[in-house]
Amino acid sequence: MQCNSAFICVVTTSADDEPSATVSYPLWLNPHISKLVSMNITAPNGTSFYKVMQLAAYLNPDVAFRAREFPGMGHYIYKLTGQEEDTVSNIYWMIFKLPNLPDPSNPPSNDFFTPV
Repeated sequence: MQCNSAFICVVTTSADDEPSATVSYPLWLNPHISKLVSMNITAPNGTSFYKVMQLAAYLNPDVAFRAREFPGMGHYIYKLTGQEEDTVSNIYWMIFKLPNLPDPSNPPSNDFFTPV
């Protein structure tokens, strides 16, 4: 998958040995940051990112999302923060797992792409 999507969602995690982890959950609308939402969520280690997204949406309706579940493959996010995918224009939500907070002027490579 190429990183030419207009929407990017990025994740960083910390706290390897602790019973819980804080997940930084910044969102931006690429290529021009017209919307930026960032929040830290604390959840037990091993919590799926999908569950983190559900908790974030519960705490902040601005990050509400919609997804479809595909058996054996997981969840497919098709709407986030009121922005729906646009398959005609090849615009999709993409999720990345990064070691640090992202630099919006330098989007991550596909090496950091991850399923929900």
